Amino acid sequence: MIGNIRNDDAFKFINLVKDKIREIKDKAINSTSPIEEIKMAKDLLDDGAITEEEFQIIKEKVMKKL
Repeated sequence: MIGNIRNDDAFKFINLVKDKIREIKDKAINSTSPIEEIKMAKDLLDDGAITEEEFQIIKEKVMKKL
């Protein structure tokens, strides 16, 4: 148990978050606009879903496409 949350509920939540992160990352990678890709990555950063380092990596990959 984590705090007042059962382990299986916590794992379900974590998996939902991971799925959403993958979905957003996939959209960012497959997006046609580099600006949109960076904005999506920034949203992930602001939400705490990725680290500053991960954001910079995504941003660098996008910038190389230009």
